Amino acid sequence: MLFKHLMDVVKMNNTILYLKDNYLKILIGRENDKIAISDTFNINNIKTTDAPKIADELCNYFANVGLQFASAIQQSKIIKASL
Repeated sequence: MLFKHLMDVVKMNNTILYLKDNYLKILIGRENDKIAISDTFNINNIKTTDAPKIADELCNYFANVGLQFASAIQQSKIIKASL
């Protein structure tokens, strides 16, 4: 009897979690998202399926994105406090 009750609670919790996840996806407009990886990429306005070229471009992008954002941030002025 206790086992059946516990199994019912587990099923109910799983249902609640499923509904919660889907509700959040609906709220943010992503309920139809499918996980898929494209084999075609647009690099410099040219579509390519060349895997090494795609890998190189992704590597270049992620290697430089931090530097690009960092250079766009203005440096703050440090004011030394006197004691």
